[in-house]
Formats: sequence, C-alpha cells, structure tokens
Amino acid sequence: HKSITHYREDFDGAGSSIDDVMESVFFEALAYGKSYAVIDYSSTQTVETAAEEKESGARPYAFKVSADQVMDVRFDRENVTLFKYQHNVIDEDNTNDFEVNYIPEIVLMTPGKTRKWQKPKNEWVLVSESEIKVGGKTPKYVYAAELGLAKDPPLQNLAELNIKHWQSQSSQDHILDTARTPILKITGVGDSSDVIVSGAMFLPANADANYIEHTGAAIESGQKSLDKLEEQMEIAGAKLLSRTKMAFTDQQAKDEALKEVSELMLYGGMLNKFIKRVLGMFGEWLKVDDIGEFDLTQNLANTVDSSTPTQEVLLAVTQGIISMKTAYGTLVSRNVIPDTTTFEEEQEQIAIEKEIGLS
Repeated sequence: HKSITHYREDFDGAGSSIDDVMESVFFEALAYGKSYAVIDYSSTQTVETAAEEKESGARPYAFKVSADQVMDVRFDRENVTLFKYQHNVIDEDNTNDFEVNYIPEIVLMTPGKTRKWQKPKNEWVLVSESEIKVGGKTPKYVYAAELGLAKDPPLQNLAELNIKHWQSQSSQDHILDTARTPILKITGVGDSSDVIVSGAMFLPANADANYIEHTGAAIESGQKSLDKLEEQMEIAGAKLLSRTKMAFTDQQAKDEALKEVSELMLYGGMLNKFIKRVLGMFGEWLKVDDIGEFDLTQNLANTVDSSTPTQEVLLAVTQGIISMKTAYGTLVSRNVIPDTTTFEEEQEQIAIEKEIGLS
C-alpha cells in the first residue's frame, strides 16, 4: 500500500529502510533462533484532528529488539499479550557536547499500556506510563512480533565447528613456528663455559654438535585434522541449502516442485509471514486495512537449488526438451552464471572463440 511504502526508506524513524530492519531481524534469528520487532507510534503530544497529527510529525515506526534484550514475552496464539525488554538510552541529564552517557531502561508493553523504568543510580524509577490507542480504540494485543525460526540456533553446529577450527588453526600455526626453529644438540661437553656459539663454535676433544629438526609428522597430522574440519564446515553450511521433503504445505507450495525445499527456503517463508504481520500492524496505525501482497519464497526458489537441478537443465538441452536460450535464462535466475551479458552476446562470444580455436 502506498501509505506504507511512503516509509519504506525510513522504516524505523532513524533512517533505516525496511530492508535493513528485516535483514537485521533475520540475521538475529539465524544466530539465536528467534528475534523480535516492535511497532510503535512517535506521537508525543495530544492532537485533536488528523491534520494536527500530520503537522506534528507523528508516524508509526518499527525496530528490532534482540533476543538477549527480551526479559519476558507472552502470547495468545500468535498475538503478543506482554512484551518486556531492556535496552540502553541516552542519559540526557549527564550528556553534553563532549560526552554521551547511557542508562539502562526497561520497557513493559501490555495491551493499551506502555510503562518505562530507568535506573539512573542504584534503583529503578518509573519514568513514563502511556495509554496506547489505535484508531481511537484500545488494542487487544501488544504491537510486537516474534520471528521464531527454530528452538535451537540454526547455525549453532557451524558456529561450534568455527570455534574448533580457530583453536586447531591456532595450534597449527604455533607448531609451525616451533618446527621452523631447529634445536642445537651438543654432547661431550661437561662445562658449558667451554662452548661459544656466535657464528663459530669451539668444542673440546670428543665433543659433538648438531641440529635436531622436526620430522613434520605432527604438522601433517594437524593439517589433516584441519582439512576434515573444513569439510565438516562446508557440509554444515550447505545444510541450509539442501532440499528435503519437510517444509511447505500444499497451501504454501505454489507447485509440486516447491514441496521439497531447503531449510533456508522454509525460514524465508517464516520471514515472509513475519513481515506481513509487522506491516499489518504498521498499517493499523495508518488506518490501512489492505497492506498489499508480496512473496519472498519465489525468489528463494531460484537461489537455493543444488547442483542436481542445474545438471537436469543442461540434460534437458542435450535431449532437445528446452532451448539453449531457456536454459541460459534459468541458470541466470539461479545465480549459477552472472547476468552481465545477454544470451545473444554470449552466442557471439562463443562463435568468436570457435573461430580462433579457443573452444
């Protein structure tokens, strides 16, 4: 809806676009399994008419609340009935042109009421209590939404492997430094004062000196361990892109092919639903009933395919089922090849390379 798209480039009231806000929420959910958004209104003064409200600069805005900031959240089905979080705000009384200080603030949102406590010194003090009305009515739920992707962080396994890889790589670097420095072994010397090592060495009779160097077995073993770790990390990272029959219902899937999807596409569907919910609450502040339609899953369908579907496209060309131009467009849409040139330009380049014997 045009009333909502008006705020697309400044969705949070601080210059961040809706793309920036939703990307941040999604990355947060990938890291912690869940993330939140609050939809609020910036009116700070009492107005009598819609014209006065517009003139005052009042507007809705939405912002992310990190999972580690949330102290309590309660639901009635999908609706949030209580949302409590803690963050830091600027301490205006102790901030000047040269120094900015912050104090903790707790925000408690319940249907129709928002309370805020701050802790300027050693105890919490109630600093504001606001009545919330949307369209002149007290809402039945809190204007906050949760993007819950999974019970456990989706990339937790990859994060653990990353830590293990860092530790192993650190040990490997250390042993490389050690192995590069040979150890001088001296035998037959009773008194160390008889040995002078500075470019030349003077040893008593029957004494001997030689260097002991690392065999490299530990280095090779460590490198093999690192290689296996990196293989495991590749598998863990690709897990989000692997298609399985797990995700979409018949209603969610637009066709039979989308019934077998990746975790990433499943999460994309959850993000799609989350964005609709946020925009729906955003629209309620603007008195917009129909926010419009959008669908992220179709974009993801073109970006999460494995190499097997790509091979099937190429096989379809050789079997004469589809044209080369159709195959070229399919590979571009799947980001398998770049879209910097057109199909016709590629055909011209292929012909040139054939003439000069490059292909």
